Amino acid sequence: MGVDLAGFESKKTRAELFSYDFTLIHRCGIAVTAHAGENDDAEGIWQAIFKLHARRLGHALSLNNSQDLLRTVVDRHIAIEMCPYANFQIKGFSPMEGKPSYPGKNILKEFMQSFEAF
Repeated sequence: MGVDLAGFESKKTRAELFSYDFTLIHRCGIAVTAHAGENDDAEGIWQAIFKLHARRLGHALSLNNSQDLLRTVVDRHIAIEMCPYANFQIKGFSPMEGKPSYPGKNILKEFMQSFEAF
């Protein structure tokens, strides 16, 4: 069983605003997923991890913008769910002109390197 915080992300809808509402969820030991880092920057992901104690992140595309954050996610074994097709529709990635390449490959590479260490 789990609870998911989802919706359009922005600086006005970050996890910190919902931390009190998740207190009972944490007391029950229910896992939390937070959609963070698709439309917002890395701070949105930091808050999902430290304010909501998210065990799973939805999208997390801005992980590539903070090596410390990416390392934290890997070290804590926080799962990431990505949907390249939805991300392409919402954010746009190459081969769209002027758009960056999809960040999933770099994120997966970082996770794989941590598993090779075991």
